[in-house]
Amino acid sequence: MQVVLTCFKSMTWIISNKNSSSSSKIAVINMKLQDYGKGPLGETEVQFRVTRVTLEPMLRSMTYISQQLNAPVNRVAIINLRVCKLGS
Repeated sequence: MQVVLTCFKSMTWIISNKNSSSSSKIAVINMKLQDYGKGPLGETEVQFRVTRVTLEPMLRSMTYISQQLNAPVNRVAIINLRVCKLGS
């Protein structure tokens, strides 16, 4: 049995202001993911909209992942994201 994981390909981001208030700022993060099980064209784009409140815990987790990847026995980080759709 062969398992093919989706891999991170690229990321872009912008800061969006709904109005002049700093509390209304959101980061819009666009990620491209490559699924090699679907051939060279198996690319998916995912967009996240995060506020500072939701971004800070994510960055702490990413820092921890980075530290774990520095260990000689760890070679791959598998990150499970739970996506919440607005209105759900």
